[in-house]
Amino acid sequence: MALLRDKKTKTLTDVQIMETAKENLKSGADLAALSVLYMLTLAVFILLCEYAIYWAASLLGIKHYSLFSIRLYRSSPAALVFLGARLVIYHIFFTIISYVTRRYYINLADKTPDIDRFMSKHMNRMFSPSVKCGLWLSLFKLMVSMPLAVGIYGVVHFYHLGKVGNISLVGLIYFMLSIGFTLVWTAILIHYFMSLSLVKYIIELNPRADFFEACDLSIKLMDGWHTRVLIFGVSMLPYIMSCVLLYPAFIVIPFVSECRTILAKEIMGHYWQDKIPAMAKRWEKRFS
Repeated sequence: MALLRDKKTKTLTDVQIMETAKENLKSGADLAALSVLYMLTLAVFILLCEYAIYWAASLLGIKHYSLFSIRLYRSSPAALVFLGARLVIYHIFFTIISYVTRRYYINLADKTPDIDRFMSKHMNRMFSPSVKCGLWLSLFKLMVSMPLAVGIYGVVHFYHLGKVGNISLVGLIYFMLSIGFTLVWTAILIHYFMSLSLVKYIIELNPRADFFEACDLSIKLMDGWHTRVLIFGVSMLPYIMSCVLLYPAFIVIPFVSECRTILAKEIMGHYWQDKIPAMAKRWEKRFS
């Protein structure tokens, strides 16, 4: 394997990344608007599904149904399973939309010609690997998050015992250990998930890449970049928070997404090799 990128290599500053993103979005405003439309369509779809479920629950006589009704999920395991199934379905749709929109922002960052025709003709080779990667990555993150769920349960359980006055000295020790474990594991997860932040780009750029090899490469490439990525993410928070007003989302979502793509390109360096345009060119040449 070639040596990883030299970290002393001069890279774009945050201001330069933002300026580059603005320039890219000016030349691809139609793609940016389309990506936001996809996201909003997914949000409307989820809201309509939840409203239909609420309406059906009312017809079936289920009183005080709510998506966030903890009492309902405690009393009915079936409702909890149904909630989990809905979340999985929503996540699959979100993964699909994310794949499509990420491709747009990669094309803007690379200034590559339109390759939609090639991708539509080779959906199996282009679409399936990226969607499977997104689902595998989510499952992988869920698995490594299980210890955190145990720690949070310990904190909540022993806090409740202490609140009602039934906690023993051993329980108090477990409570303190649960707090410490939860904080430490949260920090580890944040660091580890940041290390995996390039996996989707690696698979998107090269659909033939293996998922676990992509994870390994992402961890190696992200070595030494965590602070930079964290600071950059914090600098994006004011823009993201403005989306609460909804109408800024049409500008903020494309801007933040393109900034993230440009930063990923900076981190990956010579590993940023978009295979799809070359594959599309060879395909076009074969049938010309």
